Amino acid sequence: MKQARNKSTNGIEELASRAKSLCLQGQFGGAAKILSSEGLAPNNRATLKALEELHPKEVPPTLLQPDNVASSAYQFSDNIVFEQLKTFSKYTAAGPSKMYPEHLLHAVECTAPDHSESALKAITSASLTALSKKKGGVRPIAVSEILRRLIAKCLVKEAKSEAIELFDSIQLGVGVSGGAEAIIHSAKIADEKILNAESNEGVLQIDFRNAFNSVKRSHLLQAACDFIPGIAAFTYFCYSQHVPLLYNNASLQSESGVQQGDPLGPLLFSLTLWPVIEKIRDAVPNLTQHTWYLDDGFVAGSEDQIRTTLDILANEGPKRGLYLRNDTCKLWSIVDLPSVDREVTRNMGNGFEVLGAAVGSPLIVSSCLQKRVQKYVSLLENLSYLDDPQCAVTSDNAWMQSTLPINISGFGVRQSQEQYRAAYVGSVIASDDLVQKITNQRSSDSTVFKELYASLEPFNLNSYTQKKIQEAVDTEKFSELLRNQSSNREKARLQSLCLPHSGAWLAAPPVPALGLHMCPSEFQISVKYRLGIAVYEDERKCPYCRSGTLDIFGDHAVICPGRGDAISRHDRIRDRFASACSAANLSPVVEKRNLIAGNGSRPGDVFLPPWKSGRPAALDVTVTSPLQPNIINHAAEKSGYAIEAAEERKYAQHENDCSEQGILFVPLAVESLGGLSATLKKALKRIALLADSRNYQSQGHAIAFDRLAQSVSVVIVRGSATMLLARVQ
Repeated sequence: MKQARNKSTNGIEELASRAKSLCLQGQFGGAAKILSSEGLAPNNRATLKALEELHPKEVPPTLLQPDNVASSAYQFSDNIVFEQLKTFSKYTAAGPSKMYPEHLLHAVECTAPDHSESALKAITSASLTALSKKKGGVRPIAVSEILRRLIAKCLVKEAKSEAIELFDSIQLGVGVSGGAEAIIHSAKIADEKILNAESNEGVLQIDFRNAFNSVKRSHLLQAACDFIPGIAAFTYFCYSQHVPLLYNNASLQSESGVQQGDPLGPLLFSLTLWPVIEKIRDAVPNLTQHTWYLDDGFVAGSEDQIRTTLDILANEGPKRGLYLRNDTCKLWSIVDLPSVDREVTRNMGNGFEVLGAAVGSPLIVSSCLQKRVQKYVSLLENLSYLDDPQCAVTSDNAWMQSTLPINISGFGVRQSQEQYRAAYVGSVIASDDLVQKITNQRSSDSTVFKELYASLEPFNLNSYTQKKIQEAVDTEKFSELLRNQSSNREKARLQSLCLPHSGAWLAAPPVPALGLHMCPSEFQISVKYRLGIAVYEDERKCPYCRSGTLDIFGDHAVICPGRGDAISRHDRIRDRFASACSAANLSPVVEKRNLIAGNGSRPGDVFLPPWKSGRPAALDVTVTSPLQPNIINHAAEKSGYAIEAAEERKYAQHENDCSEQGILFVPLAVESLGGLSATLKKALKRIALLADSRNYQSQGHAIAFDRLAQSVSVVIVRGSATMLLARVQ
């Protein structure tokens, strides 16, 4: 196999091992990043030297903290702190003390910080990791203490409105929703203006060298005091002295710049840069475009305007530790602009890239897309090293189904040719007001937008967000897939896969400790069964029940009474409910006897002494299949028919007897493809709410419910997979 980016096989296998470990913790995004990365830099003197060069030496700021800083500091309530604490991902890395967000979930009060040197180092120090860069060198990643990040998050939330008002649609990298999209759409408008302009105009892309690590802290502290005093006190606490960065067994000093990973970092950098941006705005007021995304600036205008802009940056930037990086500062124009005499990379004619998006000719668009595609090709090549299909999917129908979202039968393998309308139209509408502020024009006036918007009119949408547009496109695609099926078996299968949480097992993090991991053979055969791909080579007599025919798709296998597999699947689902009820403090009793006086039947797999309004309940698990010959025609016409029929049968058997004893009867019906009944979903929500309210690490009832539904879904699908695998020749 071709090795991505010429990394050694051992190197790829090491990355794959780390990626698989993250997958087993549910960190799919982190695993994908690792697989497509260059990996960790080697732990040697060369790496340490590279890190030291990226953290310039600088004397501590001599600027004294103004007397009014403490009185101007933001004050925030326990609720704000608790709310921001919950915004941390549960996979957030710990700082040097190894303290994680859950360690602070009870700490909902912020007190005045201790300004002693020991307290400063304890809170502001950070662990340092060095990542290899594709073109050589290292990228430092600093992970500071959770407490520091928590306070910074609260300050950012409080400062957001002030920052947006201050930056006035120019600096769009802080606090502005859709800022990057607005810059890209504005650049397209600027590109069209330049193409049609009579005078010499161009687009200047601005980049600084090691900007975040090099910005001078004396200017940073002054900017915080001048522009947003509410954050100044904590800024002084964090940046008025040198603090250690811990790299393996070595210690570096953070002496300049903002610390990477600091939630306040982007705001503080932008405040420090703001006086320079103001000088450009005042000196060159009529630029076609003047926008910034943190340290990336975009200026469109005449030859004289661009020259003046570069002069201001060259004169004012170094005072603040900001030096232009000539090889990444780019000037695009149709004709040569000779009076712009500074050393920048020049590009004439084809177009340019803005924040990773191509603007200009088909040539530049194609080049940009090829780079994106190659990135994903490398990722897909490396997936084979995971050796675990749950971490890493024939026929045209199977592929079409795979490209649908999980909640309507698919696997979420999205196709750009089906996504572009929703992405573009949704992006334009979301950023249109901001684009008008920047350019005095609307992206929605373009011919391309109008054509794409008109193509969506048949969907009769009330809202044109990207999510709503794509939902409408996906729904129509599923309807087409359903119409294309010639057999009721396929229609019933697809209808079943639209039931609530039928695909929850696909979204479950494969964590063995939580019982969510499936072995490769279980996962592979479950994928085949979901897609309607044959799981057996030929049709034959069932080896266990002898009375049934084992069809190639496995429909008989998942309902076969032989070998005890069906009972085992039922009992595992029952036990999962009982475990969840225990976590909710509902005192469950499994298979309680003598529930019905004078009747030896056991209508409840799980008995709950308290359930609803003080009444006990009998929860009865039943597993059905929509692909049984006796109901398949009805299931082909109505999603959930099999579940409803199973519930009605259970009610008829046990509801009256339970009611006479004052017991609520609750059937918990599931389908073999993973779907849950509305009654079961309601019960799960109640159990999740009760369990989450008792958990000091609460992440919210909705998340608790999703996790519980995923675990039930995995148990169902794994049970069906066991039955399918047991009958493989």
